[in-house]
Amino acid sequence: MARFNITTSMRVLLTALFVVAAVEASIYRTTVTTEIEDSMENQQSQRCQRQMRGMRMNRCQQYLRSSSQRGYDIMEEESNPTRQGLQECCREMRGVSEECRCEAVRQMVQQMQGQAYQGQMMQKARQLPSMCGMRPQYCDIRGRYVE
Repeated sequence: MARFNITTSMRVLLTALFVVAAVEASIYRTTVTTEIEDSMENQQSQRCQRQMRGMRMNRCQQYLRSSSQRGYDIMEEESNPTRQGLQECCREMRGVSEECRCEAVRQMVQQMQGQAYQGQMMQKARQLPSMCGMRPQYCDIRGRYVE
C-alpha cells in the first residue's frame, strides 16, 4: 500500500512539473512571438516613415475636404470636381507602397484632425485604397484622431 502512495505521489509530482514546464514554455513562446511581432511592426513603421518623409498627401486631403463639404457622389458626372480630386489622390496613393498605404492614410487623417465633417472624412479615408482600386481594401484607422 505504501508503495502505491509513493508511485501515485511521484506521478502527481511529475505531472505537476510537466504542467509547470509547459506553461512556462507557452509564456516564453508568447513573449518571444510578441517581441518579434513588435520588432517587425517597428521595422515596417520605420520603413514607412522613411518612404513618406516629405509626403503630405495634399491631393488626398483636398479630395476628402471637398467631397465631405459638397456631399458629391464620386460616381456622378465625369466633370465632377470630386471625381477629379479622387483621381489625383489615387495618383498620390500609387506613390506609396502597399504595406505603407494605411500608415500614410493615418498620418494624413491626423494632420486633418479637428476639421469640419470629420466623420464623413474618416469613412472615406478608411476606404481610399479601395476607391483607388488598390490594396489594402480598408484601412483600420485607430487612435486619438478617430471620430
